[in-house]
Amino acid sequence: MSGLRAELAEALGALYPGARHETLTGDASARRFHRIFLADGGTRVVMDYGSPFKVETDDVRLARVFLRAALPVARVIEVLPEAGALVEQDLGDETLESALAQLGAQASSARDELYRSAVGLAADIATRGTEALSHSDRASGPALDEERFSFEMRFFLEHYVGHFLGRSDVGPDLGDELEALARATASHPRVLCHRDFHSRNIMVRGDRSRPGGHSRCTVGARHLRSGVVASRRVRRSARRGR
Repeated sequence: MSGLRAELAEALGALYPGARHETLTGDASARRFHRIFLADGGTRVVMDYGSPFKVETDDVRLARVFLRAALPVARVIEVLPEAGALVEQDLGDETLESALAQLGAQASSARDELYRSAVGLAADIATRGTEALSHSDRASGPALDEERFSFEMRFFLEHYVGHFLGRSDVGPDLGDELEALARATASHPRVLCHRDFHSRNIMVRGDRSRPGGHSRCTVGARHLRSGVVASRRVRRSARRGR
């Protein structure tokens, strides 16, 4: 398996003799992803952390929470601490975005069903996922509280609005509104939130939506289930200079 780190290639070669791999497009983290093609025709996805780890990773703990809640997350098949990687169930390549793009303009019922499945998944994460989280070893884990939410909003203004959009004329009003939003949101009941729930991070298999990129899940206000829609509105406001 050329192209992989030596310790990872050795571990995978011992687990899956005769397998080959391809590197996949990663997410915004430092992790890399590879698809392993097994000799028997099956496939796996390898999450490569880049270096060995000693303690159980958050990805493993969150996957356990999702499975306890009967949510359709990719199963962790192998944990390879010395190789710094996880081997997971392969959910395929079809995302909600690509599934919607393949539908014709007249396929409104099929589009509605895809959206209904995705929204239902978000609700299940917030309900069944919250219950499972409360009985897990991650119950006291990180939360998207007022302090964290305010930090992320300031980060958004600095890096997205200021650097990416090149806007220096936004003024203090938007920052004040986002600080107020953080305070107001933190006062509401908390649920398990995916935090990266968008059409390229929702996998589709048959008629069922499955969450991808769930490593960012944390506890936050129930309103954050709609965070993608809200963030789009804020981005539009930023472009208008509000």
